[in-house]
Amino acid sequence: MTSTYTLSLNKGSLKDTELLGGKGANLAELTKVGFKVPAGFTVTSNAYLDFLSANNLDEFIGNMASTIDFEDPEHLDTVTTTIREMITTATIPNLMATEIENAYMALGYNTLVAVRSSSAVPDLGVSSFPGQMDTFYHIAGRQAILQNLKLCWASFWTARAAASRWSQGINHASVQIAAVIQEMVPSEISGVAFTVNPVTLADECVVEAIPGLGEALVSGKVTPERFVLAGNPLALREKPAQPKIELPLIEHVAELAVTIHEHYGRPQDIEWAYASGQLFVLQSRNVVSRSAEVLDYSNVERWNKPAQALDDEIIWTRAWSDEVLTRAITPLFYSLQGDLITKTYDFIYACYGFSELLPMRLLRFYKNRAYFSTNYLLASLYYTPQGSRDDEVLKFFTTEQKDQARGLPFLLTKKLLSEFRLLLLHRKYSFTRCYKTYYNEWLPILLRRVKRLNELNLDSANLDSLQEYSQGMYELLTEHCRPIGLGVMIHTAMSITLLHKLAEDWYGDGEIVGSLLCGLPENLTVESNEATWELSRKVVESSLLSGLFENYGPAEINAKLPDSEEGLAFLHDCEEFRREYDFRGAEDREISFPRWGDDLELLTGILKTFVQAGDKVSPSTSEKNAVQRREEATAMVLDTLTQSSWGFAKVRVFEFLLKHTQNYSLFRENQRYDADRVFYGERKAYLAIADRLVQSGVLIDPADIWFLSKEEVHDLIQEKLGRVTVLRTITPRKAEYRRHKRTTPPMFIQADNELESTDREDETGGSVLTGVAASPGKTAGRARVLHSLRALSRIEPGDILVTNSTDPGWTPVFLLIKGLVLETGGILAHGTVLSREYGLPAVTSVHNATSRIKDGEIITIDGSNGTVHLQAPTDP
Repeated sequence: MTSTYTLSLNKGSLKDTELLGGKGANLAELTKVGFKVPAGFTVTSNAYLDFLSANNLDEFIGNMASTIDFEDPEHLDTVTTTIREMITTATIPNLMATEIENAYMALGYNTLVAVRSSSAVPDLGVSSFPGQMDTFYHIAGRQAILQNLKLCWASFWTARAAASRWSQGINHASVQIAAVIQEMVPSEISGVAFTVNPVTLADECVVEAIPGLGEALVSGKVTPERFVLAGNPLALREKPAQPKIELPLIEHVAELAVTIHEHYGRPQDIEWAYASGQLFVLQSRNVVSRSAEVLDYSNVERWNKPAQALDDEIIWTRAWSDEVLTRAITPLFYSLQGDLITKTYDFIYACYGFSELLPMRLLRFYKNRAYFSTNYLLASLYYTPQGSRDDEVLKFFTTEQKDQARGLPFLLTKKLLSEFRLLLLHRKYSFTRCYKTYYNEWLPILLRRVKRLNELNLDSANLDSLQEYSQGMYELLTEHCRPIGLGVMIHTAMSITLLHKLAEDWYGDGEIVGSLLCGLPENLTVESNEATWELSRKVVESSLLSGLFENYGPAEINAKLPDSEEGLAFLHDCEEFRREYDFRGAEDREISFPRWGDDLELLTGILKTFVQAGDKVSPSTSEKNAVQRREEATAMVLDTLTQSSWGFAKVRVFEFLLKHTQNYSLFRENQRYDADRVFYGERKAYLAIADRLVQSGVLIDPADIWFLSKEEVHDLIQEKLGRVTVLRTITPRKAEYRRHKRTTPPMFIQADNELESTDREDETGGSVLTGVAASPGKTAGRARVLHSLRALSRIEPGDILVTNSTDPGWTPVFLLIKGLVLETGGILAHGTVLSREYGLPAVTSVHNATSRIKDGEIITIDGSNGTVHLQAPTDP
């Protein structure tokens, strides 16, 4: 144990912030330079750490804190209450208690004191957490001091304090926790003084005062008298009409505040008290304004193309990323995916010979979203026939840009030459060959190289080996995206658009395309669903396991499974399953989201959903129905075309296009399955790197790595970045991510200006929400609003799922739902493709759907015209 747990206020200084916390260090500094500070001492941060260690609470609290769902107030309150109870009922070690008691007795027999928190994060320059921890006044007696000290320590874990740190991106373990024990001042008058206006930051001194103890003022329980002084010398600018506090005292306080400001060299927030003709300083801390906080994301864009002089004039759109990067994303994921997407587009347009597009920057990072350049999109429209520039294409542009987009000429000659160039120089990536190149040439190579890379033991590998592994996976992804880019972004989108147009013009119903593309054989996502369903049947066949899954949540189920032989056997089956499908199960492709291989609870949640469904759904039955729908739709279209004029030719053209569109639709799903396998390797590599960096003390929490770019991680491994620099980089980024995680940013931005939304207005006073018609059909049912994949077990058969976006991890739930509403996405979004596969109506791009639709509300969705009708709520 550390030998010293207390330090008198007349012995420390500002340099002791790590030991004394912000308040203790500031009071020691003020005492040292001669300001009148009530006598007292600080119980150092070492005391708190050794107290936790002596009671075996350090690891317990760390584990408990890591489980908190900060977006669930009830769960937050439950966990923090448990932590506080553990602290307040623990015992302060005898040597520590004796030292604290002796320091207290040195102040005098049964002296009345205040026990006040004093915390700091020195590496971040944070020296206080105003209003977050509790203060205890008029405490006397040795036992009372010790008990209130534990209450003060425990208040670090109030729900409000823990939530505040989380929202600011501050790791709980990084905070140094001390406590100041200080003589009470029998205040006649007390108050606060700011040496700059805390609201306007104007150069003036603001003094607030009340009769008696200042706690009522600081806590906001009373309204103080307010005085404003400015100038040199200070002169009164504002005062109450009939002040009760004498003006000479206010002037004295202001002069004292300015002197303290001059000592620190920056604006101060000062608590003061007046008693028996003396003015005491109770606390001084730096004035902090969030408005002054600046986030530096320049290193997050290091992979990007050089900025151009006219970049500030570009309008950037979120609509594109709504289909690809559908949620708030971390800096690491943006730097990985942004670089990958840019290289993919460069490869595509280099193959076509569109050299004018290659220098242009595609993406920028704003409010944790990837925004796409509309200048780039407009330039690419020269190679898109004007008749194909429908609403699905034009949604990427502002209202003003849409007219420009429609009017741009179609460069037919250059387009034909580009297609000829693709056939001549890059034939294996042409329309009829691209997906074949992937399956026959690239996929075997990918699987072979993944297997070879996975021979590395990530648990024992050093940082250099881990970085080589990560780079190997990233190179695989880059090469993987060449056929994917042309196949998905160009050929799939074009073929679906053309097929829809032919079905509309020749058959009279473009919506039948959804049925023509469902139930395709060898769909890997469908096969993994069937495997998951079969695993859930083992639960259904056991009365013991069924009881667990029916009566407990996923976490409790996993905790209880080892209690029985059947449970252990089932856990073994789950482990076998996870070995095959460890890379599946994420709610989004974001690298920070866990997969089945990381978290058994995710798989258990899916299994619980299937168990609750009983025998009402089955992947094999759903797939048979989808196959039947496809075959019937195909027969109807071909029969109609055969009987039409030029029927023979139309049938041949339609069959040719249908064959390739079906192949590309299946290709789109299966390549994602393969890409997820590679990207999971990338995730595991970064987690292993983070683990090594935590062990070496460079990072505090492995999850902190998500808030660095891939280039910054490289610099960190090469020791080009220091620990303090990294911490000060990560913390505000983490706070920013958490602020934007549940919000939908503007659709368009220009420089740093958010442009007004061009969304269609609701037509009936908010009872009809509008979006994009994504999968045809109309249905009514109970809305189940979900913000996380972990809540998936709340879905019941017949619900309409309302969420931000879906990814492969959500796939099994499509067997249960009868409709889908998404805040993001378009015709190629994952949820849209699956909705067509299962014949479900879907509406996407419904702005703020998860907040405008109430959980349990009865809604009607029309996937043919893109509307959601709100009706009366029912029981959730």
